[in-house]
Amino acid sequence: MGHDPWSELRDRAEQELRAIEFELHLTTPGTVSDAPEDRGLFSLATHAWAKERKQSPVEVAALIARRQVGAPFSALRAEGAYVNFVMEPGPFAELVLASVGSMGERYGQSPRQKERILLEHTSANPTGPLHVGRARNPFLGDALVRLLRFVGFPVKSEYLVNDIGRQMVLLYWAVTHLSGKSKDPEERVEYRYVKLYQEASERLEKDESLKREIEQLTQRFEGGDVRLTKDIRKIGEAILESILDSLRRVNVTFDSFFWESDAILDGSVQRVIERLMPLSKEEDGAHYIDLSSFGLEGDAAKYVFVRKDGTSLYTTRDIAYHLSKMGRCDVAINILGEDHKLTFQRLKAAFRLMGIDWAPETIFYAFVNLPEGRMSTRKGRVVHLDDLIDEALDRAYTEVSKRRTDLSEAKKREIAETIGISAVRYNIVRVHRPSSSTPMRGPAASSRNRTEAAGRITAFSSMPRSNASFDGSRSSHWASATRPSDGGSIRLPGRRRNSRLNSTSSTATVPCSRRNRRASGMHGSISSLPPGSFFRMRSNAWGSRLRRKCRP
Repeated sequence: MGHDPWSELRDRAEQELRAIEFELHLTTPGTVSDAPEDRGLFSLATHAWAKERKQSPVEVAALIARRQVGAPFSALRAEGAYVNFVMEPGPFAELVLASVGSMGERYGQSPRQKERILLEHTSANPTGPLHVGRARNPFLGDALVRLLRFVGFPVKSEYLVNDIGRQMVLLYWAVTHLSGKSKDPEERVEYRYVKLYQEASERLEKDESLKREIEQLTQRFEGGDVRLTKDIRKIGEAILESILDSLRRVNVTFDSFFWESDAILDGSVQRVIERLMPLSKEEDGAHYIDLSSFGLEGDAAKYVFVRKDGTSLYTTRDIAYHLSKMGRCDVAINILGEDHKLTFQRLKAAFRLMGIDWAPETIFYAFVNLPEGRMSTRKGRVVHLDDLIDEALDRAYTEVSKRRTDLSEAKKREIAETIGISAVRYNIVRVHRPSSSTPMRGPAASSRNRTEAAGRITAFSSMPRSNASFDGSRSSHWASATRPSDGGSIRLPGRRRNSRLNSTSSTATVPCSRRNRRASGMHGSISSLPPGSFFRMRSNAWGSRLRRKCRP
């Protein structure tokens, strides 16, 4: 059995068709088609044969259906002018399982495809630890990378390192001016640096001289000061490595990294500015392109790409980055937070204004928020991914130890890690119906939050259970995200017919961290997938081919 049992079955149906044509002395070639739902596996139309035999299609279908069919089909069934190949579920399952047994992990893989895919995901700014609010990004992105590779596409996963801008300059200032105030030099670098960054942010709001100093550093930085760029990049590299350590714990890795500072140093950003200048208008010394002809209005239509002090904006560097992408792949896919929807709409419009008939596919996700509002590294209002991982592993180990006293310590740890990591990855991105429990919120919940579990492992206590989940029905300490009943749907690839996963009112839940006990409940909305997105796989040519290759 090859990688596609369905093709093997179709080949056998084709053999039966040839035998039928031979036995009935038919000269008109027949065609094997997929049968309608619940009518069998394949179907033969008899209209052309009826004309040749001078009989009605119904008579020809009845004649063919009396024929004995070979294995694995159980019968031929006439329905009007059609003959359907019938196969019992048992033999069909045996055929599939035999293929799975012979192919192992290679089962379902498709032949190698030509389209090169560059999938950018995560791309969190290197200013502090990765938090749960953005953890959907790496899990969605990594899952897509794995799926696309499995169906034959050469995929490169990339991390855009946003090491340019005021955030990075302020972090650099904080590390170089406040590092002596660190209370715990043994603390992990990203946790130590983010505290300094938060202190510097508080000072910046009150200190005008510090604001001027940061502005001057930013101008030097974006002006191509090599020494300053290298110094700031060292700080970014230290935090990025810690972020990558956290992601490696949950089995997320990257093939390449694109540093925004490189686009400054190699002149890519300056070339974008020069290309946009003839298309631009000036306002108070700043330059922008007018995107009102692309359906944008007001400030959204003003795509500013150079400030009045001559420094670039994120939008300018984003154009340079995507021009680089365009030369390195056939299809680009971006996993982005929902706050980037307008930004990306403007980027695509800018490309069209520049005469560039290209744009990446975009998949947007919603953040997980705290009761106090959206998570913010700068404000210290976060639940860190590392804390969530630690908590999941601890609880998984507790459950495994309780249920499997016969296992060695090493084996318990091994199983607990598999369960804990899988639970974190799955529950942060999954959509399921709301829990019946009501999370406690606010100060009144803090005491109970310190003593109660944020969630419990209910999966894997009995491996055959189909509703395995990392649940927390007894918890008052939750992260949740709700998808509205918008009537949207995700179209899933299928061999014979399209399945649909209908979006209903639902909630995804994950336990919050120990570090931030104020997080008694986090809420956000999972956005509907945008029309034309990669998930929906509309009628673009590569998506159609991918749909076919994804079939089991």
